[in-house]
Amino acid sequence: MIFQHDPKKTFVKGKEFFLDANFNDAAKSFHKSWNSQRSAKALSYLMLTHLLRSDFRAISRLMNEREFFGGFSWYTMYWCRFLTGDFYELDDILDLMLTDENYFIRAFSLYTIIKKRRSKEHRVNAEKYLKRAGLSYEMTFEERRASIYVDLIHDDPHAALESVRRLVCEFPKVPEVYIDLFEVLARIDDPDVSKELIYDPAVQNHARKDYRLMYLIAREFYRVDDLENSKLAMKILCNVFRSNTIFYYNIGNTFFRQRNMGNAVDNYKKAIEFAPLFERAYYNLGTLFLKAGYLIDAERALDNAVRIVKKNDNLNNLTACYISGKRLEEAYEFLQRVTYVDREFKERSAILKNRIKQVMILT
Repeated sequence: MIFQHDPKKTFVKGKEFFLDANFNDAAKSFHKSWNSQRSAKALSYLMLTHLLRSDFRAISRLMNEREFFGGFSWYTMYWCRFLTGDFYELDDILDLMLTDENYFIRAFSLYTIIKKRRSKEHRVNAEKYLKRAGLSYEMTFEERRASIYVDLIHDDPHAALESVRRLVCEFPKVPEVYIDLFEVLARIDDPDVSKELIYDPAVQNHARKDYRLMYLIAREFYRVDDLENSKLAMKILCNVFRSNTIFYYNIGNTFFRQRNMGNAVDNYKKAIEFAPLFERAYYNLGTLFLKAGYLIDAERALDNAVRIVKKNDNLNNLTACYISGKRLEEAYEFLQRVTYVDREFKERSAILKNRIKQVMILT
C-alpha cells in the first residue's frame, strides 16, 4: 500500500516546526507540500526557510519558479539580490511585494520604499497600501512583525522597540526577529541601547550564521565606534559576496575612520568598480585624497561625484581642491558655472566668489 500525505497537514506541520525554530524539518515539510500542491504559499515558506538556513543553493534551484512567487518568495528574492549586490531589481521586487496579500510583506515593503526612495506619496497613503488586502497572514507571528514596521512608518520607533523586544524574548531562535531589531535600532539614536543589544551573545551568535544579520550588526558596530568588529564582519561579507558594492564601501569607511588610507582607497575603488555611478564612494574617495593632499586625485574623484549629483558637500570639496592648489581663477569659474543648486550653496558660493575676487585683486 502506498502511503500518501495530506499536503495541507504537511504545510501546517511545517509552520509548527518553523515557530519552534526547527528549520531543517520545516524545510522538509514545506518541500513536501510544495511538491504535492505546487502552490505559491508552500513555495513562499519553503524559500523563507532556506533563507533562514542560509541555503542559497536551495534557493537558486527555485529561482525558475517565478510564476508561483508571492509573499515570502519575493521577500527571499529581495534579500538574495541585496546580498549579491544585484540592486537593479530591488525596486521592482519591492513594488511587487507592496501588492501582496500578506500583511507583513506589505508593511515591510512599504517601510523600505519610504526609507529608500524618501517617498512622500507612499508615506501619505500608508494606510491605503497597508489595508489594500486586509490583515491577511499565515501566522500571528507575522502580524506582530508587521506592527513593528507600521510603528516605524508612523515615526514611533520606541513603540517598535518595545514590540521587537517582546518578539525576541518569545522567539529567540528565529533570525527574522533580529532583522526587525536592527531596523529599529537604526532609527533610535541611543548608543547605550545599541550596545546592550549588539553585545548580547545570542544576537552575535545569530549574526555569525545569517549574512543579513552580519551586515546589520557590522553597521551597528560602526555606529557605536567599534570599528574592529565592524571591519571583521565586513571582511567576511566581502569574501563571500565579492561584487557587493555596499560592503566594499562600508569597509572603506571603517578604514578611513581608522586613518588606514591605503586600504580605504582600495575598497572605495572596488565599490566604484562594481557601481560606476556610486556618488558617495566618489565623494569619500575624493575627500580622503583632499585630506591627504593628493589634489589631482581628489579633483578627479570629486568631479565624478559632482557629475552624478550636485550635492553641497561635493561642490564644497571640489571648490576646496581648486583653492588648496592655489587655482583661484579656476575656483571662481567653477562656482560661476554651477547651476541648479540649493539656496544654501548659492549663498556660500556668492561669499566665496567675493573673497576669491578680493584675493585675486590684491595679488
